[in-house]
Amino acid sequence: MNIGSTLKGCHVSTLCQLREGRHLTQEQLAVAAEVSISTVYHIEASKVQPRPAIVRRLARVLNVSPAEIEREAPQRASAEAP
Repeated sequence: MNIGSTLKGCHVSTLCQLREGRHLTQEQLAVAAEVSISTVYHIEASKVQPRPAIVRRLARVLNVSPAEIEREAPQRASAEAP
C-alpha cells in the first residue's frame, strides 16, 4: 500500500478532507508539517489521537485552526441514493 498517495473520495477524517482539498499527498503534508508520513496516515485513519503540537503543525500547513482539524468529518452523500 502506498500511504503517500491521496485517497479517492476521502471521508475518513477531516484531516484527509482538508489535505485533499488542497491537492496534497500525505507525503507532501508530512514533509511540510515536519511529521512522518505514518503519522499523517494514522491520524487520517483515526488510529491515533495526535498530540496538540502535531495538530498545530498540520493546521499551520493547511492554513486552518487546530480546532478545524479535530472536528468530526462530515459524512459525504452516498453514491447510492435510497
